[in-house]
Amino acid sequence: PVIFRILIFFMGYPLQMMLPLFRLPNFIIRRRLLENREKNENINLKFPLNGQKKGEMAEYRLGIKNFAHGGCGAIAVYNALGLTGREPDMKDIVTFLEEKGMNCYGLLGVNPTGICKYLTKQGIPWRRFRDAADAEREYRDGDCLISQYNWASKKSLGTHYVALARKDGVWYVYNIYNDCTEALRFRSLEEFLAHGEYCRPIMWILVQRTG
Repeated sequence: PVIFRILIFFMGYPLQMMLPLFRLPNFIIRRRLLENREKNENINLKFPLNGQKKGEMAEYRLGIKNFAHGGCGAIAVYNALGLTGREPDMKDIVTFLEEKGMNCYGLLGVNPTGICKYLTKQGIPWRRFRDAADAEREYRDGDCLISQYNWASKKSLGTHYVALARKDGVWYVYNIYNDCTEALRFRSLEEFLAHGEYCRPIMWILVQRTG
């Protein structure tokens, strides 16, 4: 729905905080969850994940959509757990987000509050920032950032999540494009935010490393 995408694009953070208030009835959520779980059962995912429209990952179900059209939030969480030394479980991530972390049950993707609730449930320390400089200042080797940002091109606009990890002074960004099967490298967060025609960050979630 173009109108909802436009609202998210221009209202950003405030609207993201309001969207969880709009939920489907629980009995519908549970029925869809069971259907999705059955469809996902034979899809094997391997860390790290890149290119959500590539291979069998594209058909992984999340809410009323599949990963090809709305999986970037779950993929970012999965990659962040792997990048911080944990064993990610996509079935567990998707089940939680379908119950407590979707925007209009996946019509508008995953809500950042759902991601934060999942991290808390798993006992994973995290912090949320609005400014890239603050997130980068608090980042430590072995941590991971989840970035949610609005993007726009001449043909379309939307909201996207990626996982970022810094190694030897270089930022590796995972699942930055839905058809790119490798992490892309950037010298700074500023360079990352300048990678497209328009990129406006909504928030940064710092996922702290194990140990």
